Amino acid sequence: MDKQYRFPHLMWDSLPKASASQVHPHAQISLNSIRYYGLMEHIKQAGMRYGQEHDGQNYFSHLLQVHSALGLTTTLGNASAMAYITPKKDHEIFIVSKTPNTDFFRLLYYTIRAFIDDLHLYAWSLAMFLPELEPWSTPDYDDIPAIVRIITRGPPTSSRSDISGLELFGASNVNIDPFTVIQHIENSVKSRSQPQSEHNLKQQKNTAANRRTTATARTAETSGPTV
Repeated sequence: MDKQYRFPHLMWDSLPKASASQVHPHAQISLNSIRYYGLMEHIKQAGMRYGQEHDGQNYFSHLLQVHSALGLTTTLGNASAMAYITPKKDHEIFIVSKTPNTDFFRLLYYTIRAFIDDLHLYAWSLAMFLPELEPWSTPDYDDIPAIVRIITRGPPTSSRSDISGLELFGASNVNIDPFTVIQHIENSVKSRSQPQSEHNLKQQKNTAANRRTTATARTAETSGPTV
């Protein structure tokens, strides 16, 4: 790989409602040699200015502290999730970690499971931005940490559009309470991060019961009537 391409991005849409042309997951991974794409480059530049104007203080650390003070964060090891107070769309979760470590990806997984299994919201979109690849170092105030921003896009079966002139030319139209969102994510982390949690035990019991029912039905079909 050409090492001059050092700014990594991932975009991922789920279901046609989230702009995908097919039902299967619709993802794009790309590298840029000059800068991050679009909004993320704007956020990086803002973080750099913030550090320069505040004696090298980290913009993303302070952003996380503000959300924590408001009760809008949950953590998993070295990663944190914020129910963003200035969301682009409904249920936006902003996940951040200094590096793209296991906790970072587990927290993203638990967020997606909360959307799908707990909130029954199957159409969503996310963007992932990672620290520069070359030369690699732990991010400072003039770089970005590992970041994911993920939002929901409404019921995939709804005929109503998930975007309008208000979002395109005005401001984001969001009607979801962020305090409710972060509670769902926190519950997902607690219930799914422990291998033998009540949530997992319940799923195991349901799976075992379904298997027994299926096995009984198959036995009845093959053995014929009994007396």
